[in-house]
Amino acid sequence: LTVVEPYTEILGGPDIYLEEGFTMNLTCLVRDSPEPPQYIFWYHEEQPISYTSPRGGISQITEKGDTTASFLLVRRARMTDSGTYACHASVGRMAQVMVHVIKSQTPEKLAPSATDAENGSSFLKSTTYWLVLLALQGLL
Repeated sequence: LTVVEPYTEILGGPDIYLEEGFTMNLTCLVRDSPEPPQYIFWYHEEQPISYTSPRGGISQITEKGDTTASFLLVRRARMTDSGTYACHASVGRMAQVMVHVIKSQTPEKLAPSATDAENGSSFLKSTTYWLVLLALQGLL
């Protein structure tokens, strides 16, 4: 009899670097679980992340399956968004990464045009789609 424990990881860790003003997309994967986790909670500096805070622009998307993927999206990352992020599923251990939001070298990028916003949204959707697809196929 082999007992397999669910395995939780955040892709790209242990350190993730992001330029301010861009969308942070953290991806938490839960693998080898006999059933999908009932929940996945995200934390920043050991505090539960609020999706209704005055800061706004924070959302979570979770795709349940053989490999469950949870995406934490933080729009227009700020320097104050730096720090330790963790995802904790109802099964398995907590996983964490250190996010470093770095000062923009080109401040004009902090105010994207409508075209940039549309392209960024499309790029984010496309990237998320491929990450989920690869994760579900066990390639990540």
